[in-house]
Amino acid sequence: MKVVNLLRRAMHNSDSSAQSLTEILAGIANQSDLLNRRFEAVIAGLIAIDQKLSELVQLQGSQAKLTARLIGSFARGESPPIGYVPEEAIAKYPVVVSPICDIPYPVVDLALLDLLPAVASSPELAAASEFFLHNAAATRSLVSALSHALLYALVRNLLPEHVIEIGTYMAGTSEAICRALERNGKGVLHTTDPFGERAPAVLSQWPSELRRHIRFYALDSMQFFSEITKQRDTRADLVFVDGNHEYESAAFDIGSAARILRPGGFIVVDNVSQAGPFLAARDFLALNPQWTECRVTNHPYDATKAFDSERSNIPGTDFIVVRGPANYAVGDRPVTFGEFPLRSTGFGEIVVLVADQVCDGTLYVQGVLRGFSSHQEPVEQVNSTSRTLSAADAGAELRIVLPMDVGSGFDIARLEIWLTWTGAIALLIRQPPSVVS
Repeated sequence: MKVVNLLRRAMHNSDSSAQSLTEILAGIANQSDLLNRRFEAVIAGLIAIDQKLSELVQLQGSQAKLTARLIGSFARGESPPIGYVPEEAIAKYPVVVSPICDIPYPVVDLALLDLLPAVASSPELAAASEFFLHNAAATRSLVSALSHALLYALVRNLLPEHVIEIGTYMAGTSEAICRALERNGKGVLHTTDPFGERAPAVLSQWPSELRRHIRFYALDSMQFFSEITKQRDTRADLVFVDGNHEYESAAFDIGSAARILRPGGFIVVDNVSQAGPFLAARDFLALNPQWTECRVTNHPYDATKAFDSERSNIPGTDFIVVRGPANYAVGDRPVTFGEFPLRSTGFGEIVVLVADQVCDGTLYVQGVLRGFSSHQEPVEQVNSTSRTLSAADAGAELRIVLPMDVGSGFDIARLEIWLTWTGAIALLIRQPPSVVS
């Protein structure tokens, strides 16, 4: 507008045309400087956005590569890496680790179906709780010192080869478990958390004595269980469920944990003061009557409360602890122990190890065999058979003929075995079924 007015003045006053022209040029110069400054600011903003986008792309690429490495290490049977941890991440999550030492714990008889009363009443558990109360990791943990002491005592007594933790957070509970594994002299904690920045930064600062007992997976629980179920030799004696607290997620985690738990193992469900984990645990017990809820007290649950901080029957914790039966139970609802890879493209027999007590009934076996290849379409085969059993089959190794083969040309063959039983009581088996060629 300023330029237009100056032009009008110049047209009506030719005597001042030189002066008007000078003003016009000055005005254009001022407008140009302003536009240039604004343009430079826009360019600078675009450059900043481009840099942020590049950083995000690199971060997503790094996360994708890490996930691929994790899944690849699963497939190869290797221990997954913690990965490179940037110095700025370590600076963001500085960690102090208390010295590694002997911690008192109660020694209990694992033959006791519910051993928690004996554990809870012991002076050793109180001493362990006192240690964890003052442990440096207490500042980065969301569970109580008594909860850490209880998990520590369970791991020391179980002497497990594998422990699983759903939800690593700042690895406070992971440390309590790994301290027990370190004192046991064996065992690995497999812990998973999709928010993968914090845990690697913390774990990278652990002493090697603890770090050698942990494997961290930057996966959500669905990815984690999908992969670890395929490893037939990774069956846990203890699973700590502390992931997403929505009912559907907690129910998935508990059910998946039960499939990979060894007979007589424990599932510890945290945050049962919240409705999601509590109802998921109660529903699991209702659907699986062979399982036992381990408890110290026995007060009734208040069904009118969705949130109840006094709900746990293990005072001082927010836990429900359930224990699996001494054998796997098969009933009239089909059950599987997950899909697993074969060494070849087929097999001839399915092996089922029956426990020491059997009633009359029929065992139905169904195999679902899938073949995968990079150069042809996947295939799926289904085959079924059955076997009539009686008391004479107690303790037997059943070899059930069920030949299946996807044929040559497939890189991977994976098998699901489904079992169903019709009898007056459940059929108990000693381990998941296997195959022989």
